[in-house]
Formats: sequence, structure tokens, C-alpha cells
Amino acid sequence: MDGRFTETVTHFLRQRLNVDHVNLLTGPGPVAGFADGEPDDYVAPILRGVRLSVESLGVRSVAIMAHQGCLGNPADDAVQRRQLFKASEKLERELPGVEILPLWVKLDGAVEVLQR
Repeated sequence: MDGRFTETVTHFLRQRLNVDHVNLLTGPGPVAGFADGEPDDYVAPILRGVRLSVESLGVRSVAIMAHQGCLGNPADDAVQRRQLFKASEKLERELPGVEILPLWVKLDGAVEVLQR
């Protein structure tokens, strides 16, 4: 995840979920990989980490985030938002019973939870 957004998203999730700590599994542009097919060599380790957090730590909410100005997924905002929506649907199927929060973050730090 782009370091410009780490603190903003972590603060948002602490407030939204009323938790003290947030586990971060990051990488450049993962929503494209999640949205565009089966997990590849890049996305698979992230998904393994999410499953480990859910199964071993009892995590009940998972956020997937995309943001404006992403170098790892340089698609325009509309494409990224569609990918984020599609990726969140895939995570819902992969992680039944876990709340999935698709977060869109603007360059100014505004965080939006995409509504399905």
C-alpha cells in the first residue's frame, strides 16, 4: 500500500471497527489481481495472509483498499472502483461470514466505503 495512505486508512479502520490494532497486508494494486481472475503468484500470498488472520486471530472484518494515483494499478478511478467492487465480492465468497469493507481513498485522504 502506498505509504501516503497507511495512517489515514489505519485511523479510519480503528474508528469504524472500534479496534486498537489493524493488521496490514499490502502490495501494489492488488484489487486488479483479485478482480481479474484467480489469485496469481502476487495475490495468493495476500489471500493466505487474510485467511490466516481470520482463522487464527478471529478477525471478523477485512478491508480491501484502492486509491487514486496508484502506481501498481494505473487504471483510471472508474476502472479501479469497479475492480474494487468486484474484488470485494470475490473476498465475500472466499471468506463467508466476514465483513468485507471496500475502501476507496482519494488523494486528499478522504475514505469512502463503496456501497454494494
